[in-house]
Amino acid sequence: MLDLTCIHLATPKDQACQLDNWARLLRATTWEEIKMIAKHNTALLEASETLFTLNADDLIRKQCQARSDYYRLHNTISQKLNTLTAEVKSLSSENQCLTSENQCLTSENLSLNSKVKNLTLENQEKDLLIEQLKAQLHKNQPPV
Repeated sequence: MLDLTCIHLATPKDQACQLDNWARLLRATTWEEIKMIAKHNTALLEASETLFTLNADDLIRKQCQARSDYYRLHNTISQKLNTLTAEVKSLSSENQCLTSENQCLTSENLSLNSKVKNLTLENQEKDLLIEQLKAQLHKNQPPV
C-alpha cells in the first residue's frame, strides 16, 4: 500500500522501484509540478499525459463554468442597468414636472409682487391725498 502522506518514509527498495516518485506524481497539485516530476522517467511522463487527457474534461468544465459565470454576471449587470435607466427616466420626468410647476409659481409670484407694488403706490397716493386734505382742512378752520 502507498501512503501519499508519508513519502519521506520511503525505503531504499521503494526508491529503487520509484514508488516515491509515483507518490509525488499522485500528490502533485499543479501541472508544472507534475511535469517536473515526470521529465526524467518515461513511465511517469506517460502517466502524466494520461492524467492531463483525463482531466481535460475538467478544464473544459471549468471553461464552461467561467462562461456561465460571465453570462450570469452580464445578465445581472444588464438588469441593474435597465432598472437604473428606468429610474433615471422616471426621475427626469418628475424633474420636468417640478420645473414646470416652479416656473408657474415663479410667474405667479412675479404677478403678486407687481400687484403689491401697485397697491403700495396706491396707498402712498392715498396717504398723500389724505395729508393734503388734512392740510386744507386745517387751513379752512377758523382760529379758536
